[in-house]
Amino acid sequence: ATVISAYAPTLAAEEEQKEQFYADLDEILTIIWKEDKIILLGDFNARVGQDSNMWRGTIGKEGLGKANPNSILLLSKCVEHDLVITNTILRQRDRYKTTGQHPRSKQWHLLDYIIIRARDLKDIHITHVMRGADDYWTDHCLMRSILSIRVVLKHRKQPKTVRRQYIIKSFQIPKHREDFQTYLSEKLA
Repeated sequence: ATVISAYAPTLAAEEEQKEQFYADLDEILTIIWKEDKIILLGDFNARVGQDSNMWRGTIGKEGLGKANPNSILLLSKCVEHDLVITNTILRQRDRYKTTGQHPRSKQWHLLDYIIIRARDLKDIHITHVMRGADDYWTDHCLMRSILSIRVVLKHRKQPKTVRRQYIIKSFQIPKHREDFQTYLSEKLA
């Protein structure tokens, strides 16, 4: 599995910064093998809302609030790479979904996400907030996701070796002995 930790520019950041962040993220997501699992997590400073019909397959029916402009960038990148936001999939109380508190309004929002490939959604058991785990140094809450990762080892095919049998008595003949020595020196060189 490939784990990517990200911190996206805030809503107030310049558009160029946002575009550069998502271009860099796109570059990283593109080089990951298609067979590999992706666990993308972090503070994306985006509220994806709850429009699960418009973003079918990317967000579930358990989203929160209204979307903000940063959400379009995140959601379109998720659609492009067939990713799903796990925070919006499972039904749970809002207090276990919201991760960040707005400094002025004191309203809680869903800003931090754990995102995986859509095909790996069956591996997620739960994604939720752990309240009180890090209240002293940040205005965001710690997220936790419990998932099962099944690793399938691919066996490489070994090249078939050709075995030659030599009759030891034949080495007494000088020609056979020279041929065998030549053969060995070629193989060991």
